[in-house]
Amino acid sequence: MHNVDHDQATGLRRLFARETLQVLSVRGADGSATVVTLDLATALVALGHRPLVIDLEKGEAAHALGLTPRYELAHALRGDKALRAVLLTHRDGIAVLPAMRGLELAARSGSWQRAIGDLLRDAKQTFNIWLVNGAAPAFAETEPPLLVIAPTREAITGAYAQIKGLARAHGQREFRIVVDRAASESVARSVFASIAETSRRFLSAQLDYCGYLPHEPRRTRPTGAHSLRAHAFAQLAEAVFAAMPAPAAHLAGH
Repeated sequence: MHNVDHDQATGLRRLFARETLQVLSVRGADGSATVVTLDLATALVALGHRPLVIDLEKGEAAHALGLTPRYELAHALRGDKALRAVLLTHRDGIAVLPAMRGLELAARSGSWQRAIGDLLRDAKQTFNIWLVNGAAPAFAETEPPLLVIAPTREAITGAYAQIKGLARAHGQREFRIVVDRAASESVARSVFASIAETSRRFLSAQLDYCGYLPHEPRRTRPTGAHSLRAHAFAQLAEAVFAAMPAPAAHLAGH
């Protein structure tokens, strides 16, 4: 995330002018993926995007937003429930599609993105970014996943295990890394350098540093755009999405 602040407005205008669908899988441990997914979605809404959170956890994203998931993607794909009964929308503009079981069902048609895109044609809103929250199956990794790593030995070990599993079992060789709750940029870069070198040496995996999310105790955390974390998530959106190629626009539910 080099020189993100340099002419950031120009970069964001270029990014937000794109109306094609972009898809990102967010992985983490101990609930960190859901927190980062939702904060990233909030930043994307503030910047003019229309994100859809495809939640592979057991209602985790919906519950974190104060929403109550009664059904999930599988019910809509099977025709048991209409999409409007499954798709949840928060007042802040974040939409959540519970999909703990439905993603694999969607993949049976040959393209899980097309299956979900066809379903979303009946939605009142359209989306230009899908955030897949949780451990997506290998077939769902259309782009290098974003791994959320805390600056602890346990988190680094867990992230490396995920990289190792995806690399050896499914041939995944590219990953994006964001360090969460780091005390400083230097700490985050040290964490990244450690896992990146080990992954390169033993797995031939390439890791891309997408920045860090500063630790802010909630009792001292400012709200809105003045928060350091909010600013960090705006930078993360630029770092992750600006260079992502995108599939055909019709998949977004246009």
